[in-house]
Amino acid sequence: MAQYSLPLNPAFIERRRRVQLLTEFGVQPPPAWTDLAARLDAYLAIDDTAVTRLCDAIINPPAKSLPDVAALRAMALAEQAGPQTVAVVNNTVVSRVQAEMVAVYEPAAAKNYATMADQFDAIAADFTAAAATVDPETPPAAMVLAPDDHRTAWADAERHAHRLDQILPALAAAAQLAGTRLHTGDGSWFDAPADPGALLALALDPEGCQRRNLWGAWLLDTGRTRRWGAVLAAGATIRAHRGDELTRYREPRPLEYRQEQILGRPRGIVRQVTVDPEDEPVPAEEPVPSEEPTPGRLVSW
Repeated sequence: MAQYSLPLNPAFIERRRRVQLLTEFGVQPPPAWTDLAARLDAYLAIDDTAVTRLCDAIINPPAKSLPDVAALRAMALAEQAGPQTVAVVNNTVVSRVQAEMVAVYEPAAAKNYATMADQFDAIAADFTAAAATVDPETPPAAMVLAPDDHRTAWADAERHAHRLDQILPALAAAAQLAGTRLHTGDGSWFDAPADPGALLALALDPEGCQRRNLWGAWLLDTGRTRRWGAVLAAGATIRAHRGDELTRYREPRPLEYRQEQILGRPRGIVRQVTVDPEDEPVPAEEPVPSEEPTPGRLVSW
């Protein structure tokens, strides 16, 4: 992508960056997007060349066809327009091209997300199969005398975990391009960091998991397979989210500290115990508050 001296809409720059990220995984934008992007880059790369062409036409004109010196002179004079005039023209051209590029990408956005999700799920299936054969966090020394299939799976698990690390940002980019909100609180979609709970919901099925354990696994960044081996151990399924609405996976509620009577001791002799409220069912009449705004469909770009 070209480097511009002309300030561009930050949202558009980030949209182009995300589209380019998808192409690195073989997911191509519509041909019209590619053509418009190339023509926009060519336009923004235009330099003040009319004066040079005018000089060449006078000093060293081509032998076969004489240049239109008057037209070149008019072009050279036009290039001397003040910065305000140039800015008006450039901003008009760029804004119209940006709007057209957004319009031509939108029909392909959902399909491109589905393609990225299929790729993510395929890698997740490879990783899950390897992790089902052998614990990927087994120390290397313990694998020396392991069966061949275990050693192969152990090595494959680390490789597949690295692939999951690489593809997750592209999956998130495809989701954003398809209109899914991944950030919470203030900030614009293109510069606010993705919410960890939204990314978790994008990449995992947490059904049946203990919430605190799964959050700890999702935030893990150590070990051979980092979060991916940990979330499997926590009972989650690694899979790309499908559907129009994405519901953020909330953080666990704070631990609670209670006093309980010590059995067999006189009344009033108590001990303090730590209770995880996530181990208890949440009553239907007491829903857990959710943060606002909740990630989901974007109203607009």
